[in-house]
Amino acid sequence: MSTTMVQATTAAESMTAASDAAVTTRLATTACDAARWEAFVAGHPESTSYHAWAWRTVFTNSFGWKPYYLIAEKDGEVCGVLPLIWQRNWPITSALVSMPHLKGGGILANSVEAAESLLAEAKQLALHLKTDCLELRHASLSESCLGLPARTDKVTFVVGLERDEEKMLKALDGKARNMVRKSMKQGLTVDFDSEGCLEEFYKIYCENMRELGSPAYARRFFEEIRQALPANTYICIVRHQGKAIAGAFLYGFRNTIEAVWASSLYKYLDMKPNMFMYWHMFRFASERGYDTFDFGRCSIDSGTYRFKKQWGARELPLYWHQWRADGAPLAQPKGASPAFRLASWMWQRLPLPLTNVLGPHLIKYLAGI
Repeated sequence: MSTTMVQATTAAESMTAASDAAVTTRLATTACDAARWEAFVAGHPESTSYHAWAWRTVFTNSFGWKPYYLIAEKDGEVCGVLPLIWQRNWPITSALVSMPHLKGGGILANSVEAAESLLAEAKQLALHLKTDCLELRHASLSESCLGLPARTDKVTFVVGLERDEEKMLKALDGKARNMVRKSMKQGLTVDFDSEGCLEEFYKIYCENMRELGSPAYARRFFEEIRQALPANTYICIVRHQGKAIAGAFLYGFRNTIEAVWASSLYKYLDMKPNMFMYWHMFRFASERGYDTFDFGRCSIDSGTYRFKKQWGARELPLYWHQWRADGAPLAQPKGASPAFRLASWMWQRLPLPLTNVLGPHLIKYLAGI
């Protein structure tokens, strides 16, 4: 055989070996990893805002939790990613979650092989860290589920936006449209990203969370999000006679904008500030070219669930898949626990200044949020 034929045969064998190469999975830590991660997320049709690399610093700086970002590769190319945060809970438990305090994240992969490799590595990591649970939050029952059981008590709602304001108003459910019109007569005003808006939003948010019987995040959490993801975060503030009475924290990704957190002051609810605020958020999003408004996650049959459903929005299930090394059953929603309901009732009756101080310290130890 000639030298040329030997070289050609060797090259062909190398190409075959490369095409049959197995998927490898490892921790992503370097600046080069970050760039390749972001490029993969940007190009994948099923990626979400919660797959962004920048969330690493948000959770580390806000809660002190350690990130473990897994990247899958084949033939030298990225074929999957899985962002994981090690959440330390109370009293001595912990969970490996993608992504805690958010509605999504989970496995993002080009193939079942890559998804399986990421899941296998995540299980090994959970065992190494001795966590009680591995939780992967997905927006669909795709191959990423890989047979894991899932919590399905959370959903989100989405509604399409129109460029024509009148057409968008007419598309609303009749009852919602009437309440929007009624809110327009209350002397309310709206601003987006005005000076001091984060402080105004945070005060409303803290008071609302106390009324709901739940601890509030630290203000730093929202500051970190704004700093890490500045291009597509917005804050909406509704005022009455100059006083901020409702606010929302929004995040845009591709053609969708999501109201991730929204709150209003209870004593102003007769003015329908939430109806006013959401209508103006629709308008704001439409003007900036977004096609879909996402109301954010909520628990089925809760008050927020009913509020979001009234807009004629489409309900989309969320799947929070769990794996436990000991084979224990799925964790139940916190609201189903009598102890949690009692704690929530007691929290509602504490002075607001006290809950504002205690809340940020407590919430980072609560699992399943």
